[in-house]
Amino acid sequence: MLKVTLILALTSLPPDSLNAGFELTGWYSSNWTQGRLNNYGHGQLGSGCTARLSWELGGKSWAERSLITEFSYIDLGVEKDFIPAGASQTPLDVATDFYLMMFKSGISLGKRTGHLRPYCDLLGGLTYYSAWSQIGSRYQTNTPIYILSKYGGTTWYAGIGVGIKILFWSRELSTAKSRLDEFFINARAEFNKGGEVEFLDCRSVRDQAGTVSFDNHRANLDLLQLNFGVSFAF
Repeated sequence: MLKVTLILALTSLPPDSLNAGFELTGWYSSNWTQGRLNNYGHGQLGSGCTARLSWELGGKSWAERSLITEFSYIDLGVEKDFIPAGASQTPLDVATDFYLMMFKSGISLGKRTGHLRPYCDLLGGLTYYSAWSQIGSRYQTNTPIYILSKYGGTTWYAGIGVGIKILFWSRELSTAKSRLDEFFINARAEFNKGGEVEFLDCRSVRDQAGTVSFDNHRANLDLLQLNFGVSFAF
């Protein structure tokens, strides 16, 4: 339903409704995995950054409407585990490096005036994910083990966010000449719902008679994000 609503909203906009004004935003983000994805790294906290470009729609009412496009990079960190000799014939080290790149667009609705400007975002797009896994024997043996696996692909993405912009500087309130209209401190909380991803289950790795076997996790790419950054309006 969210994806259908977003597509209808974007396609119904008249082509002449774009205003000359635009805004650049940069965020640092902390990311909490949700659902089965929380099995990765025992639920460790991910970090990343987001860049956003928004075009203001026509009309100078109290409500601000904008088309937005964003790119996000999220590093879910390195998951490490050790499989002792009791659970495996050979002690094994396992490590996985998991990151995401998100390409998204949508609409933003919010308050146009005042020092505190709350807003709401509806976003959708594609996510590319990559998870490199390495399995190796802990000690030097006659038949050392080294296995490198790569999981990756593209899946869909939809999200909703709520945030607030705090006016820090305005050209109207300053005597300085500048092309910059306004400068904001910007904070946003966002819930992301995504398609299925696959990665190695490090706790399933075992060595049986010299043959290493393991299982994979399959999980939806669900994330809760907290973003902190700045916005420049021109």
